[in-house]
Amino acid sequence: LLKKKVFFQVIYFLFKKLDKNFKIQGKPEDNIRHVLTVLGYPVSLEKSSLLSTNLHFPPVLSNCLNWIIELCLYDIKTISEDIVNVKKELNINSIWSRLIKSYNSFFSRNKLND
Repeated sequence: LLKKKVFFQVIYFLFKKLDKNFKIQGKPEDNIRHVLTVLGYPVSLEKSSLLSTNLHFPPVLSNCLNWIIELCLYDIKTISEDIVNVKKELNINSIWSRLIKSYNSFFSRNKLND
């Protein structure tokens, strides 16, 4: 048996991983359903499944948690890929800036020798 409060804490923890600015607003059972809709969760959760005092963890809630976890993992993967791409871009920009400095330095020395 899983207590409703613990289930909500897990869901909110995962929502915070997706958006650090996430704030709890209103009743948890309404809030969770709304956030899932905004995130594009393909299944509509029944409010009654979130209202029971003890959850027997039906497959629909298990699937919901799995989907949110997959979304979090995808988010982490894309963020790390973006960081790698930015680092590559910074290295390329660094190489170009050094090339330009060398080029300008070379021509400034040649002008002095003329």
